[in-house]
Amino acid sequence: MQSSSGPTISPTAGHGYMNNRKNRLYSNPFFDMASEQMPKDIKSFFKHCELVYVNSPIIMNGIAKLVTYPIRDFKYKTTSKKKREKTKEYIEGKLDLKSHLIQVATERYIYGNVYRSMYFPFHRFLKCESCKQQTNIKEADFKVKKDKFILNCRCGYRGNSEVEDKDTQDLSRLRIVNWDPHAITLQSNPITGQVRYYYDIPSSIKLGATRGDRVIVEDLPKVFFDASVKNKKVEFGDNFYHLKCTSLSGYSTGYGLSPLISVLKLFHYKATLRKSAEAIAHEHITPKNILYPQGTTSDPSVSSNLRKWKEEITKGVERWRYDPGAMMTAPYPTGVSNVGSQGRGLLPTNEIKEARNEMLLSLSIPPDLVYNPSGIQKSTVALAMMENQLKPLKSELEEYANWIIDMLNAKYDLDLCDVELQEFSLTDDNQNKQFLMQGAQKGGVSSTTVMESMGLDPHEERENQKKEQIQQYEMQKDLEHRMREIDQNVSQQTSDEQAAMEDGTIPQYNQQKLLAKASQMAQQLIQVPYEQRRSYMSQLQNEDAVMHALVSQQLSNLHDQGHGPGGDQ
Repeated sequence: MQSSSGPTISPTAGHGYMNNRKNRLYSNPFFDMASEQMPKDIKSFFKHCELVYVNSPIIMNGIAKLVTYPIRDFKYKTTSKKKREKTKEYIEGKLDLKSHLIQVATERYIYGNVYRSMYFPFHRFLKCESCKQQTNIKEADFKVKKDKFILNCRCGYRGNSEVEDKDTQDLSRLRIVNWDPHAITLQSNPITGQVRYYYDIPSSIKLGATRGDRVIVEDLPKVFFDASVKNKKVEFGDNFYHLKCTSLSGYSTGYGLSPLISVLKLFHYKATLRKSAEAIAHEHITPKNILYPQGTTSDPSVSSNLRKWKEEITKGVERWRYDPGAMMTAPYPTGVSNVGSQGRGLLPTNEIKEARNEMLLSLSIPPDLVYNPSGIQKSTVALAMMENQLKPLKSELEEYANWIIDMLNAKYDLDLCDVELQEFSLTDDNQNKQFLMQGAQKGGVSSTTVMESMGLDPHEERENQKKEQIQQYEMQKDLEHRMREIDQNVSQQTSDEQAAMEDGTIPQYNQQKLLAKASQMAQQLIQVPYEQRRSYMSQLQNEDAVMHALVSQQLSNLHDQGHGPGGDQ
């Protein structure tokens, strides 16, 4: 029995209520399909950002160009050559920090949050409770049962063993840990600004730790192993760095606000356009031909069997597709209609292009940076805005790089120096460089400032100048030594020639004078009788065989020319 007291809602009233609610929703300009797909929590937001980055080549390309430009070579803030070389060995050799900074800057644009730690290598040993001998875990026979290491020792003992980790100076395994943003949970106090970080260990590591997989347990830090087998989270300490984008006061949860937050609705809109374009392509791009019997004075549908006509036409089309030269026959005229070839005019190409440009502008990336990098140099204002946008990123990366150096100094008692990234400029600053060079010539600007403005390392340039000066000095000394040797040889040659002229001999090394002397002697001998000439030639052969050969050759030439008394042969 229905009560007569209390308010009641009639079906008509309910229908009107729902209509009014829908009208209020659709009259709201911020209510759309994309709003229904927006993430409800920060971890879902990370997944949407990954989706945008992976499925939008224009965003991936734009971010790649934006983050790589300010990351130049390192400047080492020290005057000690030894300290600079040692820092360079760790930063550029062992850690390859420049490539790592590019990855950090990329994740900063995608997630708005970057989590990093240092992994310091160690050797893990299992200590036998019976013989107290320590065995490297890589060589030990063990199993993991719950949170205990069951060791089969060489002494015959089988049971629990104590785990001891010892630091190693072998830094070949030193690396930077890239933490998954999905696995990091923050607990922040918006009043004090204090933040605690917790790591939710992935199930694959937990399973490997409980099973005792060597790949996991041999190098997994003890605190992570204990948390894995006990199914707990790990709270980070000092060995943790959180690089994040700026956020709003209303988002004071400890997380950074990703720049991609303004792209999500645009990406959803572009995805809707592409989906519609795909449907249009399937439906309207490929034309469809329809064959039908064309009516004449006598209606073919009345006088003919249309089922038989359809079978014959279908077979003819199949033969034509297999052999384009095949001929089809029809008992009466057949018409053709074309359907679905108007797809090109329906495609939302311009709308998709406009959505892509809006996505770039929402990230403060000029479209010319992606489409026409050379054309962006014409816009001085756009370049100046990009410089102001990238300089804070450069400062954040330098602070992070120096945190890594501080961690290495504290862990291994090193004395590495701080570093900076070389200055960059998107605008054409040739005029500024000329002013700096003129100031350096007048003594108003240091050479260090000039070289840094050109992207050069002042310390390396000064070392190169020293090497060049030493090489020039060595070349000058070698040239002086060679010139002294030549002067000595010329002086010796002159004295030898003078002595030869006094003795009536010719130095052996002067070929021209030897030939001239031989020609002169041949001219004299050609005038004497043959027997006297023969006697003189025999004596010359015993004294100087070279001169004898030259004179004989000259005499032969004179005989051929018909010289001598009576043509004597």
